[in-house]
Amino acid sequence: MKRILIEAGSLAVLGLFIFFMLREPSMSAAPFDELRTRLVQASVLPEDAASGNSSLSLRRNYGLDAETLGDVLYCPPKDFMDVDEILIARTPDASLRKKLRAAAEERLESQKNTFENYGTFQYQRLSDAVLYERGDYFVLIVAEHPDAVLRDVRKEIEN
Repeated sequence: MKRILIEAGSLAVLGLFIFFMLREPSMSAAPFDELRTRLVQASVLPEDAASGNSSLSLRRNYGLDAETLGDVLYCPPKDFMDVDEILIARTPDASLRKKLRAAAEERLESQKNTFENYGTFQYQRLSDAVLYERGDYFVLIVAEHPDAVLRDVRKEIEN
């Protein structure tokens, strides 16, 4: 009996150890408007991003509605020759994040096909794009220095 209790206790300790080792860092549960404001203040997002997201552009570019995704911050390209965009979505629904990831990958491929033979600058930016998913967050970054932008975004959402 004593041996069974010791084995059960050892398994419980091992289980707790594995749980804490595999646990993701805590994600910010702050209101999304605060996140938007902090990213604008850190010069990660343009000033006009503070006024709200672009639901129509999101629907046109990704085929998804902002209302269904949850909290969304989308800074679309400024014109048809621009490819820079940032998409940050927070949704607890894993199937929606999967759908968003697939739509983002499809959009990147479509954009790359558009710029492949004549927009070398745009094609390179699209090839360097960053897709990031952690916890309830999905992030897409197409920018001059996407890794630096992602570092700043992660700093804000992982606090």
